[in-house]
Amino acid sequence: MSLFSGLSIGSRALHASQMGLHVTGENISNANTEGYSRKRLALVAESRKDGAFGQVGFGVDVRFIERVRNAFVDKQLVEQLATHGYKEMVNYGFERIENIHQEPSENGIAQVMEDFWDAWSDVANNPSDKSSRETLKSTTIVMTERFHYTAQEMRNYKLSINDEIEAKTKQLNNLAKQISDLNYKVVNSESIHSQNANDSRDLRDTLLKELADMVSISYVEDSTGAVTVTTGGNMLVSPQRAFELETVRHTLVEPDGFRFTYNGLRFVGTHEPFVPQNGELKALFDIRDEIIPSFEKELDVLVTGIVREVNEAHAKGYTIDHLTGVEFFDSSKTSAITMSLSAAIMESSNNIAAAQGGNVVTPMDATLAMDSDNTLTLTNVDLKYRDIVEGSVKVVDTATGYELLLGADKDYVIDHELGRVRILNPAYAAGHSFTVSFQYNDRGFSGEGDGNNALNISLLRSAKTMNEKVNGSYANNFNEFYAGYIGRLGVERNQAKLELETQHYLVAQLSNQQESISGVNLDEEIASLIKYQHTFQASARFLTTIGDMLDVLMRM
Repeated sequence: MSLFSGLSIGSRALHASQMGLHVTGENISNANTEGYSRKRLALVAESRKDGAFGQVGFGVDVRFIERVRNAFVDKQLVEQLATHGYKEMVNYGFERIENIHQEPSENGIAQVMEDFWDAWSDVANNPSDKSSRETLKSTTIVMTERFHYTAQEMRNYKLSINDEIEAKTKQLNNLAKQISDLNYKVVNSESIHSQNANDSRDLRDTLLKELADMVSISYVEDSTGAVTVTTGGNMLVSPQRAFELETVRHTLVEPDGFRFTYNGLRFVGTHEPFVPQNGELKALFDIRDEIIPSFEKELDVLVTGIVREVNEAHAKGYTIDHLTGVEFFDSSKTSAITMSLSAAIMESSNNIAAAQGGNVVTPMDATLAMDSDNTLTLTNVDLKYRDIVEGSVKVVDTATGYELLLGADKDYVIDHELGRVRILNPAYAAGHSFTVSFQYNDRGFSGEGDGNNALNISLLRSAKTMNEKVNGSYANNFNEFYAGYIGRLGVERNQAKLELETQHYLVAQLSNQQESISGVNLDEEIASLIKYQHTFQASARFLTTIGDMLDVLMRM
């Protein structure tokens, strides 16, 4: 070995120390950079074959700079991130639904229902008092508006999820495109130029984690360094390209006639449908298509029950104007978003049937002849009360099948109390026959001071009318049903929150494990800094010594 080979050994040592200082400095400067993996030198001892001594050391060689990663931990973290993204979005969804209901509060449905039943009790105590009737009317309007608000906000939230799905889809496509671009950079650097693409790999790993938050993914790296990403059996990124998703709109007509447009997903080009299996996107679909509709349906069941039971009891009573069979709620509007007072009640609070009646009876259609007074008697003459149900009369000319029109300026008018129809149309003469269908109440009007029917309706507050059992009885009253509804919301919200906390802890553990492997430890880097500083100084001293020896030789 010559002194000149010593110069080579020294220069190699200086270069290795210099590269070590460079890598250490890079690690220190990126200690707080998210997604950065610490780097380290891969050093090997060089050797040469000497004729006299055999294999002799020839210094150190820097083979490459590598990043410190654990592929197994990385994949575990990516798998858990999809579940974390799903649970985080579901938890947020339940939080939104809870905020919409505002329970318990003085503006919540529970309170306005209590006010509704209390208003019926006030009418029962003061049936002839106009103010108590007006209070009941206005209180009912407040209750229906509260149901409207809750249902509309739930619907608005569903609609807004469409926008979120579109935004997430664009973000997913952007991430897939970036991963595909990084595939090209990694392959170009490592397979073509034989250089580690450490920074490109770091960025690609960060993007894979972001992607995993949105959908469940699996990925595998090939021999060239490119990754193939799949989701639910569908290829999202191949070594050559990214496969783009797009939203497609579908229309669903809801029971109230509202045309609800909702987004689905499919792959661009093939139009193959895509259904997310996990992650934020699946959570958005589940909230929109399952969670919100389940609460909407249950709220509609409550409204349907209230409308049905109150109308049935109300139709048996009498109004101040001695009418019976009047609806309190519009029976055609039985959902939370459409619930409404009937036209009769909206017209006048006098049409609130506070007085107690009997049962509404539907006799068989009768063929009656008009008498000399131009009247048709609808009920049997021996009945004491002949109270005809409002809106139930239908009069048809038996000869022509023509249905006569009700009204003082039309074909006939009705005396509801006496159960008579007076024919006004001069085209009909005494003895002319008509087919008549009608309903009547089998109990008479007791006067304006009777509030027993209002009392019966107020008692519906505690009547078991909801959740039918197998034996035909019912398990709950209206308040208990709604309390169960809110209770279910609270339980599912707490469960979602607890599951999120558990998943967050699991992700945090894996992240910490990944950080302990790939993260920058400043204490270690400072130790490396001192080590490379000393090796650099020693290498320089070694070169100085070799130089002095060469100088001695040159002077000889």
